[in-house]
Amino acid sequence: MEDNNQRPRTLVLWDNVMKHLPPKTDIGRFTRTEAGHLLDKYNPRSPWRLEPASSRQIAFLQKHGLWRPGMTKGPASDVIQDALERDRQAPGYLDRLQRQAAATNAQPRDRSGPANQVPGDR
Repeated sequence: MEDNNQRPRTLVLWDNVMKHLPPKTDIGRFTRTEAGHLLDKYNPRSPWRLEPASSRQIAFLQKHGLWRPGMTKGPASDVIQDALERDRQAPGYLDRLQRQAAATNAQPRDRSGPANQVPGDR
């Protein structure tokens, strides 16, 4: 296993960026400015990642059943990007998530016991 403590921080961050880019992306096409924006966007320590999720992020995540209370912009962005990529790889993925979320929200819930309690199993 490679020891990231021995590598320059920029290379460690760039490895993280590469995980989010499509396979075989020609990184030589990025300008310094574009590369800097990508490094900031995918830096797990960037301050923006700790800000509360935006209303648009929350709406998208709730619509598809992916919202978790307390999510910040960073994790929300990661989940959205993952969902969009899955939909590109398997068209209809987001539609299925949306239908599942709608069905889950439409079902009445027994709030008197544990969330996974089977009705009649008391």
